[in-house]
Amino acid sequence: MTRAAVLAATCASLYSILILSLGGYSLISIWPANSTELASNTTVVTLRGTGYSFSLGSETLLMLVMFIVGAIGACVFSLWAIAHHLGAQKDFDTSWFAWYLLRPFIGAGLALIFYFLLRGGILTIGASLQNLNIVVVAGLSGLIGMFSEQALHKLHELADTTFGAAPDGGEKLSITNVAFTFPTTINLVVQNTSGTDSSITNAFLNEVAIGASNIIPTPPISVAKNSSATIKLTVPEMKSGTSYTIKLVTAKAASIVHTATYS
Repeated sequence: MTRAAVLAATCASLYSILILSLGGYSLISIWPANSTELASNTTVVTLRGTGYSFSLGSETLLMLVMFIVGAIGACVFSLWAIAHHLGAQKDFDTSWFAWYLLRPFIGAGLALIFYFLLRGGILTIGASLQNLNIVVVAGLSGLIGMFSEQALHKLHELADTTFGAAPDGGEKLSITNVAFTFPTTINLVVQNTSGTDSSITNAFLNEVAIGASNIIPTPPISVAKNSSATIKLTVPEMKSGTSYTIKLVTAKAASIVHTATYS
């Protein structure tokens, strides 16, 4: 691993720790002191260590909690991913640096979108503000931040249900063949049966991102309409008899998932 990769990983780690710390401080400051505060029309918030106080409406409080915890969840996942690729796999890819910088904002933004869907009744956790469990809301936001790709996929499904599928039926990709040529190599054949071209941008093995340098050809990988593409993945050594889930993500946030057993 190059010195530039180690430096980029260190900077991304410090950045994520900073956002995580600020998010934790903000969350502790606005968290209701007891369950009755959530049911009240306003909550008085005091920023710890400053003595500065201000009032928040209950709806605003819930919205801020989801926004902050979404960013916290994204930072937790980023730190785990950095540690995994820097320590276990030793394949940290500097081309993913922007992904680490933007991920907290993606997590916070997605959590905010889910908040509006919850309050609008499209998604339901509580029947009323008084019955809404802030702990459940915070936990959901953390999951949204940590697993942003899955959250985007769920929103994509919701959009298809609400507005109808995209022209030409949207993307229709499938993994038609998986070959484990070596304990560290997977060859895939991806088939595109739709009437539009597609582009694969990311690959995951058991929800762990595979660096762009370990994907051949280098992403984005174009898969022309009504054709196929062969992709080679270099991964950590696999164990015989173990099942592995391969996920490819397109530029339109669609996921192609295939599970196979290495033998």
